[in-house]
Amino acid sequence: MLTNQVAGQAVAKAAVMTGDNAVENWKISVLESIVEREPIADQAAKLFKGLKAAHPTLHPVLYTFDPTDKFLHLAAASDLTADLAEAIQKHAIGPKSMPSGVAASRREKVEVQDLSINPLTTAHRALFEAAGLRSAISIPIMESNEVLGALEIYFEELNLGGGAANSEIQQARELAAHILSHHQYLQGLKALERTVRDQETEIRGLHVEIDAGKNSLAHDVRAPLKVLLNQIGQMQEMAVLMNDHNAHDGLDKMRITALRMDHLINDLINIANLSREDLILEDCDFSAVATRVGKLVVDRMHRNDTRVLVQPDIKIHADPRLLELILESLISNAVRFSLKASDPQVEIGANVTGEKVTYFVRDNGPGFHPHQATRIFEPFERVHAEREYPGSGLALATIKRLAERHGGRAWAMSAIGKGSTFAFTVA
Repeated sequence: MLTNQVAGQAVAKAAVMTGDNAVENWKISVLESIVEREPIADQAAKLFKGLKAAHPTLHPVLYTFDPTDKFLHLAAASDLTADLAEAIQKHAIGPKSMPSGVAASRREKVEVQDLSINPLTTAHRALFEAAGLRSAISIPIMESNEVLGALEIYFEELNLGGGAANSEIQQARELAAHILSHHQYLQGLKALERTVRDQETEIRGLHVEIDAGKNSLAHDVRAPLKVLLNQIGQMQEMAVLMNDHNAHDGLDKMRITALRMDHLINDLINIANLSREDLILEDCDFSAVATRVGKLVVDRMHRNDTRVLVQPDIKIHADPRLLELILESLISNAVRFSLKASDPQVEIGANVTGEKVTYFVRDNGPGFHPHQATRIFEPFERVHAEREYPGSGLALATIKRLAERHGGRAWAMSAIGKGSTFAFTVA
């Protein structure tokens, strides 16, 4: 890889050796553009300028290689027709690809003596003819046996112009290697910066959860809470023996409140734990999971009057365990808020827009004002009184966190008296 220090040394060395030599000045120009971190298209333009100064009928092209999609991508081209440039924007590496893709696959140069008859150029033969291009050479650019990209040079003459440009092409290959090596280095830096930013965001999210009281609640409240529940149970037994119904009912209300607090602590701990566990992504049958979870929720909440309608044949790539948690929270929320409807109903499905899939759970409950749609995903936020719709106030915060862990997001749409739709995406 060409670091700034190495590139600077190369520039200085070339300057000492060259004087007014045009070829060496060409090298200096390219190396300086790398040191200055000019856009790769500008670096390539200086590379091409030196080639064409010596051989005006050459038409060089530079490709970068993306290891994520295994394609060569056009970085820059010199004097190609718009149609041809568009046609070669992106192509795979492989034995049946364009010459540059074949060269990268074989890790050796590929020479096409006649573009009009070579089987590798069949798809674009008419475009080459229209551009006046007759032959080509494709050179893979490598570093440590890894493909960085390719340098492809088209000739207006047959048979690579008789080899007249061989020396300049070799020098261009070396300069292209510096350009692509430095480009890969910068791309790696950007990827590292993105990773650091993502980790910082995750850490900030964990800090918010900790600030919400998870540690304090887990360690300082849970132990005495268990003692309290045990004492309430003993006092209820005494109230039964003494036939004191008023005391028993009062103690029962205390027990319910204490249990609600215990559930709240569990929810907080679960949110924190879910933030740290590794995802295990699989292709899942969303419809099947939603159907199964919907039945479990309805049975558990004793809401057999609620219809749960699931759109069939929906797929999703997600962590199966966390997907089940998302659906359990959303369906429970929907069943709870639709219980006062004359015909309680929960719809579960997905909308597809291009390559984007949005999964949703919709209820016909009371709804809420649209301006509250963002706030309700914060811990402990409510839009309805707890006595009307019981819950810890953490379900939607959990859903938001789980969606974000999958590289997606969660949001809500509603209007007062119109029911609510809760939606989420995954990467």
